Order: sequence, then C-alpha cells, then structure tokens
Amino acid sequence: MYHIVATDDDLDGDEIGTGEYPDPYDSDPYHESDPYGYGGSDNAAAEQSSTRKLHSTLDIDEFLKESDQQAAVIGYFDESTNSKDLGLFTELAEEEGNNLKFAYTTSKEVLEEKKYDGFSVVVHLPSKFVSAKYDRPKHRYPSKTITGLQQLKDFVLNKALPLVGEMTIANKQLYDSKKTPYLTVFTAVDLEKNFKQFNYIANRVRKVAKDFKNKLNFNIASKSKFNYILESDYVFNDHTMKDTVVGIRAGNFFYRMDANIKFSPESLLEFVNAYLAGKIEGVEKKTPAAPKGDEDEDDSDSAVVTLTNDNFKSEVTEPKDKDVLVEFYAPWCGHCKQLKPEFKATAEHFKDDSGVTIAAMDATANTVPKGFDVSGYPTLYFVPADTKKPKLYDGGRDMSSFIAYIKSHRTTSPP
Repeated sequence: MYHIVATDDDLDGDEIGTGEYPDPYDSDPYHESDPYGYGGSDNAAAEQSSTRKLHSTLDIDEFLKESDQQAAVIGYFDESTNSKDLGLFTELAEEEGNNLKFAYTTSKEVLEEKKYDGFSVVVHLPSKFVSAKYDRPKHRYPSKTITGLQQLKDFVLNKALPLVGEMTIANKQLYDSKKTPYLTVFTAVDLEKNFKQFNYIANRVRKVAKDFKNKLNFNIASKSKFNYILESDYVFNDHTMKDTVVGIRAGNFFYRMDANIKFSPESLLEFVNAYLAGKIEGVEKKTPAAPKGDEDEDDSDSAVVTLTNDNFKSEVTEPKDKDVLVEFYAPWCGHCKQLKPEFKATAEHFKDDSGVTIAAMDATANTVPKGFDVSGYPTLYFVPADTKKPKLYDGGRDMSSFIAYIKSHRTTSPP
C-alpha cells in the first residue's frame, strides 16, 4: 500500500542517565468502551485509495507538518508537459510508499508560486530530526525531467535520511535496503514526553556521525520495541532494559558494542573505528528460505486462518489461550503478495502450537474492527492472549523475524 497525496549542538546537562523512560508506543490507544466493536469503521473503504489531490501551498504545508517524523517526497507537475514524469513519480510512490510519504500537485498556481517550470521533485527530511548544523532540510531533484524510474529512486533514497534519525517500523526497511551499513543506538524513546532525552542522545551520536557520512548511516531506536532484534540478531544476552546499547548492521551481519561499556561519544567513536578496521567479529543471520508464492496457488492446505467480520472475535479477540498475529491485506497490494509466502510458512511452523494463531483478513472485503488502525497494506498486529490489546507489529517481514518475534512476545506457554 502506498500513500500518494496530491498536493544542534549538545544540550547542556549531566551525562546520560540509566533510568528507563516510558515508550510512546506503550500508550493505550484503544476504544475501551467497545475495543472490538464492528460498527461504523471507515477504514476498509478509505484504505482502498489514499490518493488525494491538494491545490495550494497551504495544503502542502499541512502535509509537511503531518510528516515531521518521516521523510516526505513532494512532486510538482505540469500535466500538459510532464505527464510522463508524473507517471514515474507515482510508480515510485507505489514501490516505496511503505517507507516514505509521497505527495504531488498539478496546480499551475502552486508551480508558479514555487517557480518550478513544468516539473520538480523535492525530498524533505523529517523536521523532527533535522540538525541545523549538519543537515540540509530539503533536496531538489537535479534535472529538468526524470530520466528513468531508477534514477529517481536513487535520488530519493539517498536524500531521505537525516544524519541521525529515529528508526521505526515505518522506515526500518529503508535502512535495511541501503547498501551502506547502519549503526543503531537502542535506548528508551518517548518523543512526546521526553524529546529532550532523545535529542540529548542524538547530539552525541551526531558528533561521531558527521565524520562517517559515506561509510555508515546512524539512527536511534526504541529498545523496548526492538528488543527481540537485540536478542535474535545482535545476540545481546547480557543487557538490561536500563542500558543504552549499540549495534551495526551490514547486510546479514550484526556487530555489537560491549553492553558493559557506557555509551558516550568517545566509546561510540572507538566502536565505529574498530568496526571499520575489521576488529569486531559479527554474527551472521541466515534467513530460512520460505516457499515461493503464486497468485493462483491453492491455499486450501494453508495454516493461515482466514478472518472475516463473522469470525474475527472468535478467532482473535475472545480466545484467552491464544496469542494471535494478524495481517490486514488487500488482494491487489504488491507488498502483501510478497509477504504471503513468508506468512504462510510462519503459520506452517506454528500449526501444531495450540497457543499461537496466524491469521489474515482482506481489509477491502471486510470492515476493520475498532482498535486496529490500518493506514496501509499490509498492516500487522500482535494480539497477546493475556490482555487481548492489539500491538502494532514492529518486526521484520520474513519468516524468521515473525518466529523470533512471537517467541519473544508470546504470553501463552510453548508446547
């Protein structure tokens, strides 16, 4: 599913504390009065098409405000002369819309106001993470026409990351797909209640990152949200939730900084230099091969439970003895088709485990239940047996990641 919408220096203070900070994702966004009601949800219809044409610079400004934590790509097109460029832009939006927010406008008034002659594409960094000292807040495509989809894609992806940003489920694939290895500082993250703490860490990371722009990408991630990755990929078995820990991912290899070393710009620099000098041994993660999908394959023997509005409660929200991983998908969604064999293989892995259910709902043919915010396809939720409060799935989208996540988060007893 894709979204096409028309259109510092260090903070003063003591050294970083070891206390844990509340995670913004742990808040309770559900409808307590009727958490799993089926009346009045408009998600199913709305998500079939998120294309919305905006007509003014005010609309564009509002779009950018909504994208302050995610890179935004805005295209400006004169349809009478640059319709082909618009077509390539929408192709890229379909391909990368899970990682970035896309918008476009064909308003001649807007083009004249912006002084764009026929065409322009501008990548805006997420303003929440832009450093006035180290980042350019926006980048304009350097040609008067799009020479090809790959050229546009290379430009957008190369300009979409700030020097130090937050890695989330929405943009993790963006970091994973880049050829450049990336370093992640895993810590407590609460942008709403304690952005000062996030910025404190980010400013220390920037001290190091500024000298390695062409060698490493840098980000900060919520440790509680990515805890399973720390254990399954980086093999951090000796850390506690109060620690700030650091790792580098280079393809299928994961490198970790000793969790007993206190995080600081100096220790971070030492770790980076040791990694680049080949002095740190990495852990290779080998992903098991999943069966290849086929749009016309027979799913009669699939262990994935097919959900409808009639059986959603009985399969997902009512059983107190089942942890459930739920996928909301659209039949036409390319990302959903890519996910299908991985999801099917995961269900096969857990088919003899009575405490785990792997299930999927066609969100275009059913009404998405309240308590499940589906803003793109595929969207996945984990519904633990003990609370039955859905949690947005924040892991990788392959069989091994699904299995690792479920093993780490399950509340039922394994067989």
